[in-house]
Amino acid sequence: MVHLVKIFILFVLMSILHWVGVSFMGIFRPDVMFIFAMALAVCALPLEGYLFIFLSGLFLDFWGSSLFGGYALTFCLIAYIVYFLRDRMNFENIISQVVLIFVLSLLAGLVYGLISYIFSGIYIADSFVDMLRKALFDAIFAPIIFFIVFRVIKLR
Repeated sequence: MVHLVKIFILFVLMSILHWVGVSFMGIFRPDVMFIFAMALAVCALPLEGYLFIFLSGLFLDFWGSSLFGGYALTFCLIAYIVYFLRDRMNFENIISQVVLIFVLSLLAGLVYGLISYIFSGIYIADSFVDMLRKALFDAIFAPIIFFIVFRVIKLR
């Protein structure tokens, strides 16, 4: 129970950081909720991880998505990849975190576009240049968010 409370507090903190980024950083902002969801997939158990990963995506959907449920589904699908890789890679290494977030951020953009095309018939996604910019900022900020999540989750 204490573990879920820690994850919930992290969720609230990351939601606030995401809001601050959207409000004040313009286009030069990382997707804090995506990085948080992937960091959670690295260090949390699957049941609690998927719960808060889904909630992170749903939070973004409530906040203003053109396809309700798209981010929640995208985050869960991408988290499945992280859960598959987490026993095979060392994600405590900063280089691994940066590469993981860069690649998965690009993949998440493509998956979200595919989901939007399947469910609405319209490809709702950024251009490839915007996806690269977003992936770069996500990768730059990933070690900071991973550090925060690792410190809080691994404290038992």
